[in-house]
Amino acid sequence: MMDAMELEYKYGELTDLRKQMEQVWAKDTAYKNMWNPKIPSTGHCFVTALWLNWYFGGDIIRGRVEGESHYWNIINDIPVALTSDQFGGDGYNPVGEGRKCTHAVLWGNERYLLFKERMSNVKDCNRNL
Repeated sequence: MMDAMELEYKYGELTDLRKQMEQVWAKDTAYKNMWNPKIPSTGHCFVTALWLNWYFGGDIIRGRVEGESHYWNIINDIPVALTSDQFGGDGYNPVGEGRKCTHAVLWGNERYLLFKERMSNVKDCNRNL
């Protein structure tokens, strides 16, 4: 199975997307204001996973890492966790195990809507691949 860096090589977008997300991740889009300016992805796994699911499709995975709920994606059968660095990961590959999340109510999340709006200001994100 490919890892996220191989997906990056194949599709060439993850590094650019992560850099753009670093401009967008903020205290008001983080879970319970957990944002950490030294590790801006902290508290952003949920909104990031939702956005990547909107952008690429695939599945959202939910697991527990260090006792915390954590979300990441499966894109084209490849695990992608752009916020894994908040748990000591590389910011591309998952650091835990989980299972597919099927909660349809996730899409109405205010933090996600704010994050998605901000991402549209830094990237032409009006397409769904």
